[in-house]
Amino acid sequence: MALAPIYEAHRAGLGIHMFVDETRPRNQGASLTAFELGKEGVPHTVIVDNAGGHLMQHGPVGAPLLNEQVHGVQLGRSSGSFMPRA
Repeated sequence: MALAPIYEAHRAGLGIHMFVDETRPRNQGASLTAFELGKEGVPHTVIVDNAGGHLMQHGPVGAPLLNEQVHGVQLGRSSGSFMPRA
């Protein structure tokens, strides 16, 4: 995931908090993305693979940041579909 915009928002004091999907089967979210965010001091929480949709529907997610396509190649990742919050 391209984290430069997240780093800039954090440095600008925008008060962001990232929820990092563990990203199975290789757990690159838990092992790589969380590590990089921690190095930059960006507040983050590693969540289980299926919790993203639930947090978007019921939790404190303001805007999802998805990384579904790289150089025009579809990676097949999806955030899931839920009814909007009431």
